Formats: sequence, structure tokens, C-alpha cells
Amino acid sequence: MKKSHNHLDPDGKDARTRQILNIPEEVTTSDYLVNNGFSFRTPQGWIKSGRLSLAIIEQEVIYETRHLVIEIGQIIDNYEIAFTTGKLTEADTIQKEKAQLIWEKVDLIHRALPALHAQREHQKLQAARASKPRKLTEEQHARIARQYLEGKENGEGYGLTKALASHYNVSTTTIRNIINKITLENKRIK
Repeated sequence: MKKSHNHLDPDGKDARTRQILNIPEEVTTSDYLVNNGFSFRTPQGWIKSGRLSLAIIEQEVIYETRHLVIEIGQIIDNYEIAFTTGKLTEADTIQKEKAQLIWEKVDLIHRALPALHAQREHQKLQAARASKPRKLTEEQHARIARQYLEGKENGEGYGLTKALASHYNVSTTTIRNIINKITLENKRIK
């Protein structure tokens, strides 16, 4: 049986985490860790699940989330110290909730990163494409538009775009774009 590719989890990180924690397939890892990892009723359970969650995160830490993972670790350490000394306060509870929010942020960053990398690559390709010199000069643009309009006036409209494209060694789309640009500029002038 062929495994289906999950576009939201291309590296299989969620699948590995599910396997480690014996999580059912229909529950997302972040839901499990948020609900069961940071929402345990007892402080010992929260510390234990926080350490487990941290161990999973640390395996896949990246530059963008390293500082967040360190902060989660510090919150867990401080909470454990406060619990063992018997001095849990409201500030510790707030820090616990902060750790949950940071975990969600790390999860979102990990999920969004492939799309961000793809966007950066696309921007680089577009910049490289835009920096290349144009194949035709402005004079050639004007000449193409003039030849096209004269041909249309003389009734030679059929096949004129293809003929101009082959003459100037460009695509028919380029010819149409040039004609549209020139005629639009002429309409603005009038």
C-alpha cells in the first residue's frame, strides 16, 4: 500500500512524533502536546510532559526557533524549581501558559517555513528575470506597433501577429503585449 504524501507535513515530523507518543492519526501533534503536554492537571505531569515535548522540539530545532526552544526550557526549569520548593505562584501559572503559546508559535514557524523558503526562491528568480536586458528596444516596440496597425488598416490582420513574432524572433504573446502597451499609451495621449 502506497503512503499518501501529506503536503502540510512534507518531512514526516508529525508522523514521527505521533509514533513516539502513540497518538492516533486523526489528532494533530500540536493539539496533543498542547492539550496533554501543557495542560496536565498536576504540576508533576506538566513538568514531565513539558520535558517530553521539549525533547521532541530539540531534535528538530532550527535557527528561527532556537531562542524560543531555549525559552521554553527555561520556563520548565523555573517551574520545576518553584514546584520542588513548594512556592508555586500565579506568575508560575502565567509562565506555564506562556510556554504553551511559545510552543504553538514554534509549531507554526515549523509549518510555515517551507512556504517562506519557496517564496524567497520565487523572489530571487523574479529578480533575476527582471534584471535581464530586454530582447527588443523601445524603437523596435514602436516599429512593431506601427507595422501591426498599418497591417490592420490594410486588411492584413489574419496571421500578422505570427508574422511579426517570427520576424523579430519573439513569441506571439510578446507581440500582443507590445501592441497593447503602445495602443494604451496612444489612448492616454489623446
